Amino acid sequence: MKRRGGGKPGKTERTEVTIEKIVSGGAGLARMPEVVLVPRTAVGERVAIVLDRGRKPARGRLLEVLEPSADRVTPPCLIVDRCGGCDLMHLSPSAQRAARLSMLREALPTSLQDLAIEYLVATPVRGRTRARWHGKALGGGRVLLGYRAASSNTVVDVEACHALDPRLETALVSARSILAGGKGEGDVHAALGEGGAPVISIEWRGELAPTGYRACEDRVREGKLAGVEIVLEGVREPAITGNPRPIGRSADGLALVAPPRGFAQASEVGDQVLVERVALRAEALGKRVVELFAGSGNLTVALAAAAEQITAIEIAEPACQAARENLRARGLAAKVRVVVGDADATPIAPQTDVVVLDPPRAGAPGAVRAIVLRKVKRVVYVSCEPATLGRDLGVLLEGGYVVKHVDAIDLFPDTSHVETIVTLVRER
Repeated sequence: MKRRGGGKPGKTERTEVTIEKIVSGGAGLARMPEVVLVPRTAVGERVAIVLDRGRKPARGRLLEVLEPSADRVTPPCLIVDRCGGCDLMHLSPSAQRAARLSMLREALPTSLQDLAIEYLVATPVRGRTRARWHGKALGGGRVLLGYRAASSNTVVDVEACHALDPRLETALVSARSILAGGKGEGDVHAALGEGGAPVISIEWRGELAPTGYRACEDRVREGKLAGVEIVLEGVREPAITGNPRPIGRSADGLALVAPPRGFAQASEVGDQVLVERVALRAEALGKRVVELFAGSGNLTVALAAAAEQITAIEIAEPACQAARENLRARGLAAKVRVVVGDADATPIAPQTDVVVLDPPRAGAPGAVRAIVLRKVKRVVYVSCEPATLGRDLGVLLEGGYVVKHVDAIDLFPDTSHVETIVTLVRER
């Protein structure tokens, strides 16, 4: 089987390499003897590439697979080679799993790299219930709308997406109709909202045509969208049609609201698996819990069902308001103090039994130092970035903590992303 890359090689060097492993970001790593990264490859493959030594490490553009791996499959997406999203779609599910675990192990401190990791498959096929698209008006009423190409700001136009819940594909069509005729560029955030209908939040640098605002009203009236929020650069208040707040289902089966453009996991089903595992690892029954980077209360509501009391810290006020609403809906508000604040710069309160933290990709260097200083008995660290997770775990290990469990959650099929839950206890 041979697979050819598109485009002209240009004035660069053609060579052949063998792929040793898949590394963070989904590319295959080869040595010449210098390291070269080649996207869309599999372990053990012999490939022909166009070599670009202008970047560090060097990059290789795939020309031809000379000796294909048994792990290689035919991607179901026709634009996979141009879109920067599903960087492992060319690999079988078992090979994807092996790649994620390898990347995670390499990022962990050396003392943890042989530790058992429990791997949970969480997100079903077409299970993504949140998306972010990039849009650009081209003139003449035309709109470019889709994902960015790998390592590029170029927008790849997308008519349909194999990863999305079909309801979000209808939101892609609606967003295109709203943006048609406008000027400028921006981002479109899509999720599921009231009644399971899609919601859209548009952040736009430029202006939208009057027909775009009418399209918002029409789509909401017809039930194709639950709501739309339009945030124009330089305009103080957003234009809102319907109810644009994302509304999902938490692990307890009840609704979980979030503010437009607020953080939430990309898959509702996958998120439920994540929440249940965090609650299990926290062992919060009757305990005093501090939750850092609490968001809209996704983990908070599960922890509060068991804990004696919780302090939930989140820097975004709209997310805090949503968290309070989610807690009130479950009769849990009296047990939880929701605080607007920087979770990475907040001291841990005395007598805290458990800290649960779910930081952004940058990790939580300040928070882990505060945890070590307070000598909290139990820590559950949820991470979306193995590199910063490894860095922060090093601080906790030096501070007297030992790792009890590592759970890898497959929230993003066909990609190199992996969500990780690490549970630690203090032994000295």
